[in-house]
Amino acid sequence: MVAIGIYAAIVWGLLYMIFTTMGYVFPQYYGFTETQSGLVYLAPGCGMIVGLFIAGHVNDKLAQRAKAKGQACTAEDRLPCRVTISGIGAVVRGLLLYGWSVKYHTHCTIPIIGLFILGVGNMWILIAVQQYIVEAFTAYVSSALAAMAMLRSLTTGLLPLSGLGLYDSLGMGRGNSILAGIVVVSAILPLACRVWGSQLRERFTPSL
Repeated sequence: MVAIGIYAAIVWGLLYMIFTTMGYVFPQYYGFTETQSGLVYLAPGCGMIVGLFIAGHVNDKLAQRAKAKGQACTAEDRLPCRVTISGIGAVVRGLLLYGWSVKYHTHCTIPIIGLFILGVGNMWILIAVQQYIVEAFTAYVSSALAAMAMLRSLTTGLLPLSGLGLYDSLGMGRGNSILAGIVVVSAILPLACRVWGSQLRERFTPSL
């Protein structure tokens, strides 16, 4: 649970880091007013709504497939590799598109599309992780979700403090490339849970 919770906290914290920089980036690079900069936040918000619907659709398909086989969905079924990698890929693409399009002063719609994709990927990953936690720790689900929320609160409170400093030091392109690299490297955590999660739970989860 710690591994998957850390991954969700990293991805969510990076999203909040991006949030704190948007109010600076769009006025600085595109001359947006405060009102226009505020409207940009609709892009990741709409992306998160789309990601929520995608995650719901995927979960329905997983449940239907398991029911057709006369089986119940396991926790690991909630983290299929193709779904996990798709969500990770969306986050990475969103970060890179946002950072490098601003770096090269492309039309403002390009980084906004990047923010939309970032929102889709973040929500996709969060829902998959929460479904995994619910299925994996049924007897302790409240405590598990609370622990994951605490980790997310720490990263969303601390990571945004370094956002503008990162961009000032490295620029938008390289800064977001580093963030994308962190997402890719830490992706080993959900993939490890997919492969070895059941064995680890049997070993370390106390019996009631």
